Amino acid sequence: HNGEFVATDTLREQLPEAIKKIIPQGASDSVIFSHFLASLDIEDPDERVEYALSQVTGAYSVAIGINDALYVSKGELNIRPLCYGTDQDGNFMVASETVAFDRINGTVDGELRRGELRRIAENRSIRRRYAYPWRR
Repeated sequence: HNGEFVATDTLREQLPEAIKKIIPQGASDSVIFSHFLASLDIEDPDERVEYALSQVTGAYSVAIGINDALYVSKGELNIRPLCYGTDQDGNFMVASETVAFDRINGTVDGELRRGELRRIAENRSIRRRYAYPWRR
């Protein structure tokens, strides 16, 4: 991810004891969030990602790969950029800066809105929903 999840102590508290023991004090917010996401007892990956993101706040953009899907989301503070578009062959792509698209003659289709979550699979982007509907 790019940015910062704040108040990760709350996430750490929700982890199973066995996982808490293996995460060192001072672990990064990325490490804590990754363990939190992996420890959730939610079978459906879409729902797991949505729930995990609903539990964090901060200024961030994040990409999460699960099975054959890539989930991308932007934090509710709307500070870190995250753009989406296509390359010359029509392949879907995301980048934190539009210059990445320029470098490969890609097309920028837009920027994720604050709290937006997209699921990318089979070279399609599907807006799942806003992770923070009450904060729009």
